[in-house]
Amino acid sequence: MLDTAGALNSSAGNTTSTASFSISPIVSTSLLVVIALIWITAFITNLFLCIVFTKNVHLRTNFNLYLFNMTIADLLFVLLSMTNFMLYIFLAYSPLGYHGCTSWLYFDWILSSATENTMMLISLDRVYSIYWPIRYRNLQSTNYSKVAVACMWIWINILILPPLVLSRTDGTVSGGICGIDYERVKSREMIAASVVLAFWLPEAVTVLSYTIIAFKARNIFHLPHENTNAPDVSQNNVLLHDLDRDGSLRLPMVAADEEVSQGKGGLSRVKSSANRQQKERRMFQLSLYLAIAVFLCCGPVDFYYLFAAVKPEWATFPFYLIANLFNFFHCILNPVLYARSVDIRQALRNLFPQRRPDPTKSSL
Repeated sequence: MLDTAGALNSSAGNTTSTASFSISPIVSTSLLVVIALIWITAFITNLFLCIVFTKNVHLRTNFNLYLFNMTIADLLFVLLSMTNFMLYIFLAYSPLGYHGCTSWLYFDWILSSATENTMMLISLDRVYSIYWPIRYRNLQSTNYSKVAVACMWIWINILILPPLVLSRTDGTVSGGICGIDYERVKSREMIAASVVLAFWLPEAVTVLSYTIIAFKARNIFHLPHENTNAPDVSQNNVLLHDLDRDGSLRLPMVAADEEVSQGKGGLSRVKSSANRQQKERRMFQLSLYLAIAVFLCCGPVDFYYLFAAVKPEWATFPFYLIANLFNFFHCILNPVLYARSVDIRQALRNLFPQRRPDPTKSSL
């Protein structure tokens, strides 16, 4: 999305002029090459992830449903936002027209917000699993995750559509520039409120959620390795994921009224509990890395949106370029982090089965 402070004007001579910045052919070409590489990588990786989530039923868990939602948002962002951005830089003007430009602005806002709000849902899901583990395990159906995702899309549309329509009504920029003149917009307060609720609120909730989790389960990254001996269950009747009163995660244990033997059956049950808790720990780590990636890559764009609504003179074109490069790179970083999941990584490998040598054919 471009503003008057950073809007591309018509080409002149050897530079592409803007209100406060000019792009030389070398810089413009370099930008196009970098963005094209990001586009190709992001498109392929997110497309493969969509195929993996669709084909593998065992990946359709509550947690993975949020990842699938972010993957779809990233793929659409690549196709509908990043593509138009490259076209804009290449031509130095927008050939989309009024309605095409409005659609670009809509997808740019809505898909960026979808990623950050999905991250908020993931953080709240982790809080739920830590504070109410038994109830969380009893809701292993993906129905509530689907409802949460659907409500999120409705929510961000309610936040973004009204200010977008009003800003396009009284702040439209002409002359082949796809942007909003925030200095002429009469609804700047509404836009600022929309930016705070659609972008900054989910980040604040995510930070608060992980702070609460760290306080409640501060030993989550230092879980003991699985014990080959059967645990002593004579003290408390606990279940997997229960928490001690001091906030640390309890060792994998089974109910006290169940007999635990030193035989294969008892060890198998203990190991199964340990594997489940280890999986929960990996999910927490993955969600934490995703949250950090959102802050680092989406933060500059969030600042740009806020400055554009509150202090338009600060929303310069160089700021816009740098912020969007970080945002584009996020579409690559997400799939890399998803691959930390053992199940997702194995499913990706299964897309490209390796040919094994035929034992019947002997080499000479």
